[in-house]
Amino acid sequence: LELPERTAVEVSVYDTLGRRVTTLVRGERDAGSHVLAWDGRDLRGAVVAGGVYFVRLRTPYVTATEKVIRRR
Repeated sequence: LELPERTAVEVSVYDTLGRRVTTLVRGERDAGSHVLAWDGRDLRGAVVAGGVYFVRLRTPYVTATEKVIRRR
């Protein structure tokens, strides 16, 4: 994640039905590079099944979604 300036950021993981699985980041972040990792757990801390998920980045300026594959 590369931010050109300090801004509000939300990065969440969704399943193929569009349900939010977990939120990795929510709040203000400084400009620069940020590394995020998902441990494969949902909001309750349970390990999710292997399969296709979507990671969505939202800022006031951009929304982007990437497909990820979780292997178990």
